[in-house]
Amino acid sequence: KTEEGKQQLSADNGAVAITKDLINIGRKAFYTETFGNEVFLTDVTGALDGPMNIGNLTKAILALGGKPTTNLQVTMDRDMKVGDRTFKEGDILNTGLDVPANSLVPLGIITHINDGKIRIGITCAACHATVDKDTGRILEGAPNNDLDTGLIVALASNSAAWFRQTGVNPLTIRRGGHTYIKSNNKQARLPDA
Repeated sequence: KTEEGKQQLSADNGAVAITKDLINIGRKAFYTETFGNEVFLTDVTGALDGPMNIGNLTKAILALGGKPTTNLQVTMDRDMKVGDRTFKEGDILNTGLDVPANSLVPLGIITHINDGKIRIGITCAACHATVDKDTGRILEGAPNNDLDTGLIVALASNSAAWFRQTGVNPLTIRRGGHTYIKSNNKQARLPDA
């Protein structure tokens, strides 16, 4: 209320007026801005090319019948071995993906069709919002505590694309016959680090 206080809250000092327009811009970015991660998630990681794909994700969402969930359960459509764990066709996976009522996509997931290919992107809302179990309403700012990003990435056709996020120094990995199973279930060799 003082002149000094008004001066501190002036635009000249970097203050930003919180207006309805600014809030709407922030909300739009929160739900729709992917910062271009569709290419990395879809084309590089292969998030839709593994045993969790657009087909069984869509089936799982349609099976909700318009009801919300805080844990989209997806049925594996093929066998896959990840590390020492084997997933079997027909296994039901707890993804932790939230789906609001009457939605055809999980909360925080954006889909696009580019060059005839479906691509997905992740927005802030995937991790920083959740669906209330009792009311089905979206709770903005509440963390999605059970989102299993590790499982989702592990089931992608190229989970190795996330290697740089692991904190593992590739120069400390023992040299030798490191192999992995490709999305076509054939064994391949990792390059020498």
